[in-house]
Amino acid sequence: MMLDKFHLYSLIYHNFSKEVLFCVLQHGYTTWGGRLPHRPAEDLAFAVARFFQRGGSFQNYYMYFGGTNFNRTSGGPFDITSYDYDAPIDEYGLLSEPKWGHLKDLHAAIKLCEPALVAADLPQYMKLGPKQEAHVYHVDIDIEGLNLTQYRSESRCSAFLANIDERKGAAVTFLGQTYYLPPWSVSILPDCRNTVFNTAKVGAQTSVKTVDFDLPLFAHFSAQKQSMIHNGVSYISKSWMTVKEPIGVWSENIFTVQGILEHLNVTKDHSDYLWYITSFNAIA
Repeated sequence: MMLDKFHLYSLIYHNFSKEVLFCVLQHGYTTWGGRLPHRPAEDLAFAVARFFQRGGSFQNYYMYFGGTNFNRTSGGPFDITSYDYDAPIDEYGLLSEPKWGHLKDLHAAIKLCEPALVAADLPQYMKLGPKQEAHVYHVDIDIEGLNLTQYRSESRCSAFLANIDERKGAAVTFLGQTYYLPPWSVSILPDCRNTVFNTAKVGAQTSVKTVDFDLPLFAHFSAQKQSMIHNGVSYISKSWMTVKEPIGVWSENIFTVQGILEHLNVTKDHSDYLWYITSFNAIA
């Protein structure tokens, strides 16, 4: 079964006999005139961790590497041609931190759980509180009632501890040990003992993308304007350059008409540019 949305882990238990693929974990569409969608790294990591916590098999991001549409086409009503979707890697190939780094740490934590994940068909559910729960992957043993000391001999045991309360953190007891879970978060315990990752705790660096004023493009900018904008780390290549092109190239395509014509009908959707030239006589 394939899933396509933002948070759909609750559907997994209704189809436990099938492999569940999360084919489109969305960030949000960007439309003309609309707000630029942003999905926090913490929420994205929470959705992925919850998916695997409840028995998910395959995870795909949409998008993980941003880009642009082919030619001048775009999907959906009023979607812009940029295909970035607030992705971990943007359409220029630059890392969007802390999202990229936070997901990298998440993937590493899930990888540590691999022996237990592939050894069990389904996780064992344990209620830890009103909005707190654990899902444990282990090999042919019922862990209810066991404490941490009794369970140390089991090497293939991994646990996901979740707090689905959006506002309040909670201290929970799992296998005789206390763990603190921030609001709306999942803690991953590859050995059922030690927390190696929590989706609400971001350890990756934060990057700010700005334009480097060493580029020829900004040679004419005043120092005041540069200081107003240049307040972050530059990730723009210094090999970029500007080229001056004449405006209004005269050719056989020039024609005269009264009024304003519709852009796409005139250019036949082959160009983003349509130049208008007009003149008038001013009587003093």
